[in-house]
Amino acid sequence: WCDCPSPCRVDSCRNSLMHLYCNINCCPNMRGLMRFVNHSCQPVAKFVEVANGRRTTVVVASPQDIHRGKEVIVDYDDLWFVCRCGPDGCRHRNIQDAQDP
Repeated sequence: WCDCPSPCRVDSCRNSLMHLYCNINCCPNMRGLMRFVNHSCQPVAKFVEVANGRRTTVVVASPQDIHRGKEVIVDYDDLWFVCRCGPDGCRHRNIQDAQDP
């Protein structure tokens, strides 16, 4: 699925978090794994900044087990969009059908 001419080499990665993700998504043209993380007002995980010496990386962390087949969802917060996630606890439930500004 990836014809990347220069796949990630785990032994040469400076970022220790890369060891975790390297075998899953090695192609720089495929973007990062965060593209699979969706929004919900009832999240099972959250974004966390992790400092590793001179670098800061954003990771997804969850206090509970996320089993195979279960969607990884986080709360994107209010800053960038009006969500339309739909659960009863959705904070934008009363304005979901309004026109976007």
